[in-house]
Amino acid sequence: MLHSILFHPFADAALQARYEAVLPTLTAAGTEGVLLGNLPVAAYTLPAVLVQPGGAALLLLAGGSGQLTIPALETGPWQLDEEPMTGFVPTQNPLQLFRQQRAALAHWLQQQPELPQLIREQDVAGLLVFVSAVRFDADVEAQLNQLPAAEQFQLVPQLPQLPRRLAQLPRQLRLPAAALAEWAEALVQYGPEPPQPAEENMAEEAPAGFWSKKARQLWGWLGAEDVPADPPYGTTLATSPPQASEDEKHRLEQLRQQVFQELQQQRQQMEAREAEREQSIAQLRQQLSAAPSATAEVAALQARLAAETQEKQQLQAAIQASRAEAEARNQALDVRIQQLGRQLEQLSNRPAAAAPAPTTGTPGVRSAAGVSRPAPVSQPVSAPSWRLQWQRAALVVASITALGAGLWGVSQLPVWLRGTPAPNTHTQTAPTAPANDNTEAAAPTLLDIQPDTVQLADEDAAAEQDSVQVTDEAPVAEPPRPQQEEIMDSVETLPDDI
Repeated sequence: MLHSILFHPFADAALQARYEAVLPTLTAAGTEGVLLGNLPVAAYTLPAVLVQPGGAALLLLAGGSGQLTIPALETGPWQLDEEPMTGFVPTQNPLQLFRQQRAALAHWLQQQPELPQLIREQDVAGLLVFVSAVRFDADVEAQLNQLPAAEQFQLVPQLPQLPRRLAQLPRQLRLPAAALAEWAEALVQYGPEPPQPAEENMAEEAPAGFWSKKARQLWGWLGAEDVPADPPYGTTLATSPPQASEDEKHRLEQLRQQVFQELQQQRQQMEAREAEREQSIAQLRQQLSAAPSATAEVAALQARLAAETQEKQQLQAAIQASRAEAEARNQALDVRIQQLGRQLEQLSNRPAAAAPAPTTGTPGVRSAAGVSRPAPVSQPVSAPSWRLQWQRAALVVASITALGAGLWGVSQLPVWLRGTPAPNTHTQTAPTAPANDNTEAAAPTLLDIQPDTVQLADEDAAAEQDSVQVTDEAPVAEPPRPQQEEIMDSVETLPDDI
């Protein structure tokens, strides 16, 4: 069975038509393998690649008709009726193009894990296929015979000869049909691997300063190098559906249409063969009814009739299996498209207020058709946690503390060498109130009824309190306490005492 996968529609309508002409030709011939159309590989886009159980073939599709002339086999363009061939750049050499694309294709095939056997560059053949019939110049075959056998480059003058040329290729590989079918399902589900980018000569950054370099080394030594960088300020999360989901939905629609067209074409071919079989059975029955009673001829007709009937039953079973397969694949594609539609609606209906929320990375949705392998479930990826090495951090903190203490001690060394000046104690004593001659006779005044004054001696304005000096005022005569049933005479208070 031939599995055909068209990764993207061709930008050139003529090349699309040539590919669509190759597909039914191989299908009608019963070619087994996987046909890849418009395959992006590294820096090239290969129009058609056929991987069979016995090997791989790179198909270069050329248009136009007429007489093919090769002025130079490995340099310069080839010509049809003295004009550049259709489907190639005017200055492009088909043989050189095949060599370049074969190396890229072999490297891509070696990275496919579903293939059980390694496909080397010498296992890839090349066929320059002319969709329309062309004629070869007299020296074309002679020039091609000069190529080494390892090149495996052939010319197919017309499209109907392509299946026969493919069957004549040497079988250098042994790829099981089941492995190829599984690989085709994986390609339909996940798509081709992204092309490996060529090594670019990136401009080196200007060397940073010594201290910044040491700071980065210390940062990595502390174990904080795995902390992700913060997003730039002012950026908000996109609230619109991602473009990748839209592209994935369109690609699934295209795959669905392509699968439907292929199955429809196969069904039409089977129905045509069934109609022919019906006509043949009817003719055999007429011949059997009109035949004489010869035993040998009747037995031969009955055997042919039985064989035709058996083939008809097998064809009907194949048609039913094809219909069941088409329905199953269409249902799977419908389910996948509905899931993508619901995801797009959820993303489009998400409120704008949820934009600053922390994000969790989800792997991109890969394509899926009706295949047995389950689609990968997207899982949230947790942000990398802080991995600080506490022992190293403590060592750094202790080093910084010791360095600071040493610097402070060095700065205080001159003060210690000069010596510390003795503190000056200033004692202030409150003036003693003059004694009043009328103390004994006068009553105590407000100034007399004062508590003892406590005076503090300050060493410095910012120093601690070193001593406290208590000074007592002159003794004041305590007024006589009144005795019981004793009446004190009023005494006039002088103005100076108040």
